[in-house]
Amino acid sequence: MNESNESNARSVDDLCMGPLSPDAVKSRKGRGRDSFDYVPGEYVIATLCEIFGSTGWSSKVVSLDRTTGPELFDKTVKDWNTRKERTEKRWRVSYIARVRLTCLESGATKEDYGFGSSEEKDPLAIHESAVKEAVTDAIKRAARQLGWRLGLALYDKERKHVRREDDDGDDAPRKGKPPRDAEGLTDHLRNRREGAPKEDPAKVIMRVVTALGEVKNANELQRAIVAERGALAGLSNGHKREAWGVICDRGRELDVPEDALKRWMSEDNARG
Repeated sequence: MNESNESNARSVDDLCMGPLSPDAVKSRKGRGRDSFDYVPGEYVIATLCEIFGSTGWSSKVVSLDRTTGPELFDKTVKDWNTRKERTEKRWRVSYIARVRLTCLESGATKEDYGFGSSEEKDPLAIHESAVKEAVTDAIKRAARQLGWRLGLALYDKERKHVRREDDDGDDAPRKGKPPRDAEGLTDHLRNRREGAPKEDPAKVIMRVVTALGEVKNANELQRAIVAERGALAGLSNGHKREAWGVICDRGRELDVPEDALKRWMSEDNARG
């Protein structure tokens, strides 16, 4: 390997092993009452493109196996108009995918498995949703092997590498973790109440679009809306209307009435 290639390899390694920004980390409820942190598939793919170039890497589905279903079952759902529970017929299916990532310049590869499942009223739609989820999950799990910035940082219990580029390290606030000192804690609580610091409106709206695209039911939609109320409260009225339109569109897709969406948004007056 010549000096130029060695320098390029070091640069790629430095980018992969850089810190994972707290802004890239999302949280959602898992099985039971516990929640877990994750990085969205869009972030991982965009970061791979940033590091290797949009044509500098590739992904290949090595295998794809259906593990359960399709099967029809009765699901208890909440009617958001009457607030009563009812039973609906749903289809479900799950897949496991194995994906190989390749750096085209060096030929280096990373592989891993991913799981995807789907519950839908449409027996045909469940396959597309479950396969997409399985493949995306496999891409994310393979990419984490490249370094902290591509998701590996979430597997470190101390989260030392979940920080911004200009943070010093050990004493930098972590996502979801309040500062250790009393003054920092006061600012942390004030920021949570007021929705500060103010963010770039385009980034807020893009984050909302990404989050809503991943929800699968009304409960997940509610959690996603509540999680972003503080940020939405800081937007101008024009940007609020834009975000509200996105939320309404997703609500209609999930059969959630607009009154329910308004209730979820109302606490911080995010709609404006």
